[in-house]
Amino acid sequence: MTTTRASASTVASWIGYAGLIPFVASLALCYLGDPPAQQFGIRALGAYAAVILSFIGGIHWGVATQNTADDTAGWYVGSVVPSLLGWVALLLRPSATMAALLLCFLAWYVFERMMPVGRMFPVWFVRLRLRLTSGAVVTLLLGWLRTLSAPI
Repeated sequence: MTTTRASASTVASWIGYAGLIPFVASLALCYLGDPPAQQFGIRALGAYAAVILSFIGGIHWGVATQNTADDTAGWYVGSVVPSLLGWVALLLRPSATMAALLLCFLAWYVFERMMPVGRMFPVWFVRLRLRLTSGAVVTLLLGWLRTLSAPI
């Protein structure tokens, strides 16, 4: 079965947007649940964000394996950075975890935007990453604000 580029980007978009559900569900617990549920929501939000940050690094590793250029060594090194930063963020207190993950998502997006579009990533992917990163950043910002408004 052959998949066209248009249908592949559509599938990737649907899966990507579905990947925002745990961000939103965890955030909802942070605000709507009782105190134990709020604590769980913050931990779940941080854990899922760290997992997705690691996934983003995996995307870069995969792209580097498909590139035949001589400049991929930096891509391999850079692809492990999100996993390491996500892991360190999980070791912090909840408000610092949210802030660190928020900054990681923003910094990684800026890093990706500095790369030549079309060389490593198709244009549709860059647009999708903006939307998905925005969703992650908004939920992490609201999660961080929640940790500041009431100790969790």
